[in-house]
Amino acid sequence: LSVVASKQTIGAITLGGPSNVAFADLNTGKNFTSTNGSGVLVGTTAYQWVVSPTTGAVINSPKAQNTQVVFTQPGTYTFTCLWTNQDADPTSKSGTKATTVAAS
Repeated sequence: LSVVASKQTIGAITLGGPSNVAFADLNTGKNFTSTNGSGVLVGTTAYQWVVSPTTGAVINSPKAQNTQVVFTQPGTYTFTCLWTNQDADPTSKSGTKATTVAAS
């Protein structure tokens, strides 16, 4: 008799953080979070935050589940956080969030 173990699933990745940032808040850290719709995952989960465009926003801890971002220029930025866990199927999933920093 063989036992078939089903792999866990990475659920939808939801990013939290401000959708709009005031011009007066340039150079001030803003909190961004990432959550997995399936709850706690078994095994090691790696995280990777990226932003587009790459200038004007600094991700303080790009390999953490949650991080702070410092905006240095007005504009609209799209954040992506990729979750990777080799004990899950699929092994990776990402979520995105847009944030607009006011021009004045």
